[in-house]
Amino acid sequence: MTETERPRRPWKLVVVLGSVLVFLLGGATTIVLQRYVPVLLPPLDSALGYQPLAASKVAWPRLNACDEKTLVAMQDGLIGSPAAISYPAGEDPRDGVISAGGGSYLEGNLTVALATKDASTAQVVGLRTKIFRTIDSEVSWILNAGGGGCGGIDIRLFEAHLDEGGRVVDKGVQSVQEEPVAPPKKQPLGTGFTVSGTDQAQIVVRALSCRHSYAWGLEIEYIVSGQHYTYSLGTPEEPLISLGHRNPKTKLYVDDDSFDQQPPRSAPVVGAELQGESQCRPGSS
Repeated sequence: MTETERPRRPWKLVVVLGSVLVFLLGGATTIVLQRYVPVLLPPLDSALGYQPLAASKVAWPRLNACDEKTLVAMQDGLIGSPAAISYPAGEDPRDGVISAGGGSYLEGNLTVALATKDASTAQVVGLRTKIFRTIDSEVSWILNAGGGGCGGIDIRLFEAHLDEGGRVVDKGVQSVQEEPVAPPKKQPLGTGFTVSGTDQAQIVVRALSCRHSYAWGLEIEYIVSGQHYTYSLGTPEEPLISLGHRNPKTKLYVDDDSFDQQPPRSAPVVGAELQGESQCRPGSS
């Protein structure tokens, strides 16, 4: 062996060992990526705000154009009467009250359409309300907009009892005057209640507020590919408003067909029984 040959063997050994190490590390990296990335990415997506579920608010607090019963109201300190609100032509006046900061009175219906953004399947496993705050202001006025009505259509109904901390009760399939975006699902919430991009569902959450008024939101719990997510409708800055604590000074306004040409007429609320008051006595303990 000559002098010039001696240094070559260590370098060859280093190259060989390095190649083996790269191979082993590469295999280990592949195993780590295959095993942990599918687990780590969904929580990261959730933390960054990505949601596989697309939950759209179809209507609040009325049941689309078919609702003839839902009342809306305004709390003290905001707008003095319905006549002070600007209503676009052809718009349901109740929508204008909500846009101006008002809320439902005694009960309101949040209609939500559920689907995924791609071909994945979401299992809807839970619904819960999140009460951001209790509203101390009294109800200044109530608007009874009346309306037409549609034939009886089945919907999937849940009740949110805000006076009981927002407890949600599954009422199953109910027939109401409403035209759904998609046929109602009959399965209970859980792994059997699924939606996808091609298999949509619609639910209605009926918020009940009797003794107090609330600013609240809805949280939808669901699972995609084993990962748990929560989709929120309503925020502390832009909550859903449910009013329920009126007093004898509260004014009742009644809509008519000429609402867009003249202010609604006012009627005393004392002695009048409004929708839902036979089951719910505002202000009672």
